[in-house]
Amino acid sequence: MEKILFASDLDGTLLNNRAIVSVEYAKILNDLVDQGCLFTVATAREPGGVHRALDPTGVRLSAPAVCLNGSLLWDYTADLPVQWFALERGVAGTMIETVLRHQARGWMFVVNEEGVPLSNYYRDDISLDPRMMAYLRAIQAPYMRAKPLGEYCGGGEVLEFSCHDHHSNLDAMYEELVQIEGLRVVYYADTYREGYKFLECGSMHAGKGAGAKAAQALVGADKLYVFGDNFNDRPMYEVADKSFAPNTAEPEMQKIATHVIPTHNEGGVIRTIRDLFQQKIPQFFPKP
Repeated sequence: MEKILFASDLDGTLLNNRAIVSVEYAKILNDLVDQGCLFTVATAREPGGVHRALDPTGVRLSAPAVCLNGSLLWDYTADLPVQWFALERGVAGTMIETVLRHQARGWMFVVNEEGVPLSNYYRDDISLDPRMMAYLRAIQAPYMRAKPLGEYCGGGEVLEFSCHDHHSNLDAMYEELVQIEGLRVVYYADTYREGYKFLECGSMHAGKGAGAKAAQALVGADKLYVFGDNFNDRPMYEVADKSFAPNTAEPEMQKIATHVIPTHNEGGVIRTIRDLFQQKIPQFFPKP
């Protein structure tokens, strides 16, 4: 039988409206993993955010997690980096200058050379949203420390800068960042807060597509099937053998997906993986 790697986005795709996988669907997925199903996640989240989403109901992965929009492949069990795509130093410097000038509230991920696999440098020179600070505290772990950006001295390799704010505070900066040669910029709506957006910058060699293909190679899968709902998932769609969008996904994503499936609240991803792995015909919906 062909080996298929199933790679799913988290928010708005695998996770329900409570931002977790339910106990019922987690058990189904873990049973499939025990039977040899190759499954991972491909997300804008950092490793701590992946744990925060999957640990409550014990979801297991059988392939490296694709984190930071493909900038980092992470061994979810050992909590160690497997592979990463860093920004060129000059590109990283121009990006940092731009986000500082625009007073962007966000954080930067760096793989350093000091024995700490990953550091999260946050803006300490401006006031951060209390939600951001609570999240930063929640995702701290031995493999990742949150540090003030003022402590960053240019060491290590910069993987990504990520901002979350109302779009009115990000639009102008986005227009400048997309002009920086060698910088990949992803700008998309927050699944949970209307009017808010994520703006994420990384290497042109990264992206969810590159990360998912790297994970596929690492586990020796013959094919790649992906699930996603938002515009940062498009690079995965472009390299996958099949792509699946929940019927609550962005309309454009539903149009370009090979199939449209039930929603994240109905366990659409896990039900589809179960049927495909067991060689049954999944439930699909008409594309818009």
